[in-house]
Amino acid sequence: MEGWIRIHRKLLETSFSKKPTIGWLFICLLLKANHKENKFLFNNKEITIKEGQLLTGRDELSKNTGLSVMQVRYALYSLKVTNTITIKTTNKFSVITICKWKQYQNFNQQSNQPVTNKQPASNQQITTNNNDNNDKNVNNVKKIESITEETIKTVCEDYQVPREFVLSKIDDIKNYCASTGKVYKDYVATLRHWVKKDALQIQKEVSRYESKRGIDARSIE
Repeated sequence: MEGWIRIHRKLLETSFSKKPTIGWLFICLLLKANHKENKFLFNNKEITIKEGQLLTGRDELSKNTGLSVMQVRYALYSLKVTNTITIKTTNKFSVITICKWKQYQNFNQQSNQPVTNKQPASNQQITTNNNDNNDKNVNNVKKIESITEETIKTVCEDYQVPREFVLSKIDDIKNYCASTGKVYKDYVATLRHWVKKDALQIQKEVSRYESKRGIDARSIE
């Protein structure tokens, strides 16, 4: 593979700039992404991979990067929730799209905008605030649409998760209520429960996998 890519200095300001596993995977995705549109046949169907996209899978990325499959999974999830990439998955492969690819690989333009949204992220042990009902002026929120930006920020800080992760849980709750007719008494408490449950589950999966490999999950960056 020949050629080169541009790497914006704003990458140093991303939430994963000090996370070697995530950063290395992202660099590999940048290097492997198409620099121009390409088409090929798969199961007698024409597949189009656009500029800034790549067709791959976790096993292939693990082989190409030297990371474990679980580390690749964790890194992909982190890049996804920070709006750095999008992933479209089938039962055969995944198409990964680098967000803002054209903006930063267009050699005829300059930009001062960041590569990704800066969001606080951590792989440290998830802790909870001793007072889960401490949101200012938002006790017993009756509508999920009434959840404020301040509440979202507080949940992010309490559970050490990116803002996009919390927003995704809000969407999940909306979709669940719409499909089932479920109504909650307090949507802030419900949001906290969903965020805590899913965030802990992801951490447990990483820890369980790495413990089987004899690796301390706390050392994963």
